[in-house]
Amino acid sequence: LVPKPVTRSFRDEEVKGYYESHIADFRTAEKVAVDYLSLSLDEIAAKTGVSDEEVRKLYEEQKSSYGTAERRKISHILISADPSDPKGDQTALDKAVNIRERIQKGEDFAVLAKSLSDDQVSSKAGGDLGYLNRDALDPALSNVAEKLTAGEVSSPVKTSFGYHLVKLTEWVPAAYKPFEQVKDEVRVQAQKNKAETSFYQKGQKLAELTFEHPDTLEVAASELGLKVQRTDLFTRSKGEGLADEESVRKTAFSEDVMAGKNSEPLEIDDEKAVVLRVRDHEPASDKPFEQVRPEIESTLRKKEAQDQISQTAQEMVAGIGKGKALTEIAKEQSLSVTEIKLKRTSEGTPFALLKAIFETSRPASDKPVPGEVADAEGSRFVFAVISVKDGASDFKDPKEKESTTEYLERGYGQLEFQTFVERLRELSDVEVLKAE
Repeated sequence: LVPKPVTRSFRDEEVKGYYESHIADFRTAEKVAVDYLSLSLDEIAAKTGVSDEEVRKLYEEQKSSYGTAERRKISHILISADPSDPKGDQTALDKAVNIRERIQKGEDFAVLAKSLSDDQVSSKAGGDLGYLNRDALDPALSNVAEKLTAGEVSSPVKTSFGYHLVKLTEWVPAAYKPFEQVKDEVRVQAQKNKAETSFYQKGQKLAELTFEHPDTLEVAASELGLKVQRTDLFTRSKGEGLADEESVRKTAFSEDVMAGKNSEPLEIDDEKAVVLRVRDHEPASDKPFEQVRPEIESTLRKKEAQDQISQTAQEMVAGIGKGKALTEIAKEQSLSVTEIKLKRTSEGTPFALLKAIFETSRPASDKPVPGEVADAEGSRFVFAVISVKDGASDFKDPKEKESTTEYLERGYGQLEFQTFVERLRELSDVEVLKAE
């Protein structure tokens, strides 16, 4: 059912009554505009000089940021040994020497690691330890691994676990962008680093001056060489430019600032500080009735049209419940009936209709169960569930069936609760206010 246009004129008391009961919908939000001083690390850095030597030094210090460091992938074979047992320790060392000799004669390191290594985790992967991580390895192993060439196997290396044979399985040399290619980028960073002290000092001065002169920004602007800037009007929830920042809007509407005082310096992204001062203030106000009357009449027409088809849909559902056929009822309304077979995953059917159909109870004794539901555009569907066929179960594992059943029960429980809440909203007088 599609809403039919309502063309009748509404009485003054109808429109006025809606206006008075929904006055919050026609309220202009409170607005302010501010003057502000902005202290920016980037702006200070742009005026900060650095030498070529300082830029080169920073490049060397942060070279890893401009490329990839050397990567070494290693494997090992561990022969466990107890340091408190000299004889056992010697036996372990002899075994490690023997294994290394076998590798040097051509036997595969990974194969020997799988069968002989006492490291039960890495042995399954042929002794693979992944890429060298000094924080995760014994320093003795790291020191040896950093001196190996690709494919080379070390002599036995002793740690508290026993003796290790270390192999460098992959080596990717370091690759860094040359200084000339990135020097402009490094220079900008060097300027920012050098400007941080000045930024902090000026920030302190900005706080002092705007506190000592709470009724003006001009003194601080003059002493710090800053320009007083300004925003357009903005609300507590929306603004442009600087006022796009939520913290700026919150500060601008704070009690002290609204009372005419300068704000405290407000940090933005750790590289910018601003001090605000209210320049203009527009209190919240209600839009005049005559200004919003056309809007209200349009709303009333839509509501009346939807109420009409809602009533028609409910009458159709009631008729089906009394035994009349859906086709007969549809014919009375000059509507057509479409018979469809649906699955929960069916595509092409409006979601609201699909959801309502599968929430409808099963028909009993071949008696159709009717229902109706609105879609997002305000139209309504009237339907009757004729039959329900359970889906076949493909579960072979009872535990899988049990876990899936629990998952579905939770889902249906949440859906039932959501439906209950939505119904409460329909039955209750709830007014949702939208902030501007």
